[in-house]
Amino acid sequence: GGWWVVGSNFGQEKHPSWTGNLIATPRATVSYEHRTYEVHAHLLTDQEKAEVWPTLTAAWPAYDQYVESSGRNIRVFHLVPTP
Repeated sequence: GGWWVVGSNFGQEKHPSWTGNLIATPRATVSYEHRTYEVHAHLLTDQEKAEVWPTLTAAWPAYDQYVESSGRNIRVFHLVPTP
């Protein structure tokens, strides 16, 4: 369960600031379908990201273009609900 979030920053050179915030403090909240969830953010390893990347690009094909234009390893987080 949970959500994946992609720090694409629309292909810009730098990571979006919120990704640094999640690395520093991996606790966050998610609002989804009129509910709010407490989550823990897990930065995916390259191997974990490779496993979910096809699902992410199926939802938003431009992610592959963002990798090329940014020249960086785009951060992907798994937001896991906490009890």
